[in-house]
Amino acid sequence: YSREVVIGQYPDSAGSLILTGTNTSWTTMYDENWHGIFFGDYGDANLSIQDNARLYHGHGNSAYGSESNVNIDVNGIDSYWYVDGQFDMSISGKTNVNISNGGMFEVGKLTMALYPNSSAQINITGQSHESELQIRNSWENFVIGQQGSAAVKVDGSKILNYATMTIAENTGSTGLLDIHEGSWVDC
Repeated sequence: YSREVVIGQYPDSAGSLILTGTNTSWTTMYDENWHGIFFGDYGDANLSIQDNARLYHGHGNSAYGSESNVNIDVNGIDSYWYVDGQFDMSISGKTNVNISNGGMFEVGKLTMALYPNSSAQINITGQSHESELQIRNSWENFVIGQQGSAAVKVDGSKILNYATMTIAENTGSTGLLDIHEGSWVDC
């Protein structure tokens, strides 16, 4: 475990964090605060959580810089990405998240595509609702497209949202929640 973590900090850098296998987990420290992870500060970043591995952190963001590209995969039964508090997905750059084959992303508050020209997409695929996105904090907001362009696509999977939801929050933003046959979305 560690304190604050940055993956892909400077322009033209590319960092990867890969967690694979049962009993594999990584967490940021919890002292007076639970530390965070920042994916693609000004560089590029890749996160892969596979085959029952788990990642836990307190907060974070992705694609801070306008040229940053971030790819995140949570793949396999019991593969789990947990963010206790706020996660800002694509502040100025581009983020693509795939949750598949029983993977789960659980977050306290999620805001997607914060600034103009940013883009974020979450694809949740599987069978029998095994793959899941869960937004936990009922007093917060789940925003799909704050000022940029964002999409959440669900196919045979599940979203459980305790928060209020906004699709395309500000002038010029675009938001899409695309729910396919065999999916379960509870807001």
